Amino acid sequence: MCMKFFYQQRTVESFDPDVLMDVVANTGFEQRLLKGGPFAGQLMRICLPNCRIDKGYYSLPCFARGSATADCVMVGMTFTSGQTAWVNGKEAFFDDFQLYAENAAVDYRTVAGAPWVALQMSREWLQLQAIKFSGREINYPPTSVQNVVVSRWAALKLRTEIESLLQCNRRFSIEHMTQVAAQYEQSIVRALVEAISAAGPDQVVIRRQTERKKAFMESVEQYLGGHLADPIRIQDLVNHTGLHERSLQRFSQEVYGLTPKQLFGVVRLNRIRRELLCRTNLAATIRQITEKWGIRHQGRFAAHYEELFGEKPSETLQRSLVGAK
Repeated sequence: MCMKFFYQQRTVESFDPDVLMDVVANTGFEQRLLKGGPFAGQLMRICLPNCRIDKGYYSLPCFARGSATADCVMVGMTFTSGQTAWVNGKEAFFDDFQLYAENAAVDYRTVAGAPWVALQMSREWLQLQAIKFSGREINYPPTSVQNVVVSRWAALKLRTEIESLLQCNRRFSIEHMTQVAAQYEQSIVRALVEAISAAGPDQVVIRRQTERKKAFMESVEQYLGGHLADPIRIQDLVNHTGLHERSLQRFSQEVYGLTPKQLFGVVRLNRIRRELLCRTNLAATIRQITEKWGIRHQGRFAAHYEELFGEKPSETLQRSLVGAK
């Protein structure tokens, strides 16, 4: 972790999966845009002596896949009281905290305009703080991820402590923030320990539903990963997942906010955009790239691409060429 205070803020004005890959420090998330419109993002990172805090929000919903780091546990939360996010098999509300063990998988659908927060720290340091503040270790999962429901008051308190740190950083110099970093860190981790100590796990029936939905999501992602260049056949996805078509439609809407057919198209468009932005073969044309991914109607593709990303494929390609020079 940091010996000194560190703060970074970035504004993202177009959807670029490589730029968004490190939104949570040292992780590497694969990001996928789900809905079209003007995209903008705000990303903040604060590094305290023993704790990293990443906060961000996007103007449009995205789906992120990745994992926690090997040397830190991670606590995730979404600050919204309206729409729900979707995290690792379940809808996530304001008072849901996700406790990730080291290397735990993360699958997260963001809420448009709603801030998300990820706190990272070593397991040993977190438990030492728990003993310091509560007299005992907190119940933290040894592997994988666990969703816990905290009190609304505890969620608000932790959010207030984080916002207080951000406001202080806007007002004072880096020298001052370095001096008070440990003090703010203690306030934040104390609020975190108190929230987790008093939290309750999801009910058994909800945990089972979560595990089942997570498995279905993995099955859908596996199929998409191997068939993006193929014609869209919903029946093939039905056969692969073992779901009835109506259940598949409902599940796809719950997780991605899209029908299976829309999801297939969006994933394909995101894959093409990544290739246009980060091309290893500079001689490849747009047609060559799109045909590799099963696109046969270039005009229809260009219209769908512009609808999702707000720019023509040729404009994306031009930006990548300028950046490569």
